[in-house]
This record gives sequence, C-alpha cells and structure tokens, in this order.
Amino acid sequence: MNAFFALALAALLAAAPTPTPSPSPSPSPSTSAAASAAASPAGVAYVVGQLLALQDGYVVFTTGDAVRVLPGAPLPARPRMGAFVRARLDPASHAVAALAYANGRTAGDLDAEHLPREYVVASPKSLRSAPPPGGQGSNGDATAATITIDLRVPDSTPLGDDVYLATDRSNFSAAEVRMLRVEAQRFSVSLRLPVGTQLRYEFTRGSFTSIERDKLGGIVEPRTLDVKADATVRDSVARWADVN
Repeated sequence: MNAFFALALAALLAAAPTPTPSPSPSPSPSTSAAASAAASPAGVAYVVGQLLALQDGYVVFTTGDAVRVLPGAPLPARPRMGAFVRARLDPASHAVAALAYANGRTAGDLDAEHLPREYVVASPKSLRSAPPPGGQGSNGDATAATITIDLRVPDSTPLGDDVYLATDRSNFSAAEVRMLRVEAQRFSVSLRLPVGTQLRYEFTRGSFTSIERDKLGGIVEPRTLDVKADATVRDSVARWADVN
C-alpha cells in the first residue's frame, strides 16, 4: 500500500467513531446469519465485493466504502488486495461479523456497490452521483449533454491510487476531476457539457509523473470528444509513466 493511500486511510479512520466492544456475548454461529437477515432494515445479511484494504479494524472495498469489523471477527489470515470477499454483516452494530474469500455470489448476497449507507463509515470516496434524468440539467437546459467516461486501467495500477481526468478546460491540470472507482481496474466519471463543444482529455494518477503512456511508454496524445448528445465513452490506459 503506497504512502498516499496509507495517509488517506489514516485520516478516514481517525474521523470514524471509536468502536466500543459490546459486553453481551456474540450470537452462536447457527443463529447469527438468520438474525442478521431478519433484523437488518434492508434485509442484508451478506455483502460481496473486492477488497481494497483490511487494517486497523476496518474493511475497505474497492468502491471506497469502509465498514468497521467487530472485535474477534474471523478474517482471512493473509488478505489479498483486489480479491473478492464475502462479509457477514451484524445489523445491530452495522459492522462486519465475519469475512472470507468469495468464490461467487449466492442468493441474497448484496453487491458492495449497493451497500446501505448505515453500514458505511463516512468516506470521501463513498460519494456517488448520477447524471440528471432525461438528459437535462437541474435547470432544464436541453442544450447540454451528460458524457460518461468509463475507463479500464492496467493490472499494474496501484490499488490504493486514485485516477483523474485531465482536460483542456483546466489546461490539463493533472488532478482536475477525480474518477469514481467502479471495480479494482475500472473507473468512471460523468460530465455535463454544452452540446456542440469539443472536449480534449487524458488520464493521470494525480500528477504529470504518473500520466498515462502507450504500451511502449510513448506519449499519448489527448483524446478528442465532440459533444452531440448523452453518451458513454469507453477508454483504456495501456500503462503509466511511473509504472513498468
């Protein structure tokens, strides 16, 4: 885990309330899962997602959502970042009661992307936005379009790093727009842009030393997008300037 992510996670955990162990005994394994499903306001007993971090008493999924872990909860002995895990949720404490590697989803499992907010420790990466309905802005402006950029990054991308969109709107500022992590190697961002304009853009990990490169390490010319209507653009990064 790089230093930037370690500092960000430390700030997140410092802002979270300190967990207080419950004096009451834990429910028996034969009844805890049923109790979770029955008592949870969202009917959630298990959540499945990709693991970004497991430390300091918290599970962090690649969605950026951090969930507290109950003291003594069984956990993988050697956490593998990017692996799929299945967490059993305790509805009373809104914490993880058990965590194990997942071979797939079973009936009733919830994707981490849809984890109810009451289970999540406040995180700036947890903010989710959706484009306005009907292809119009909040003021009903029909001359603008929502452009969604869906990006796949190489496997060599450090799991703790954010990815940014740099555009000609800011003279290609290296950290202009932070993209939302969708999966371990997928990011997305939606922009509201005037119809008839042209957008030039490229991708970085927050600095010009970590800008995208082609597969041979050469400079990548900014992409060009003509804004005509709501659209989704799918791009990929071949490699990063600072990662071999």
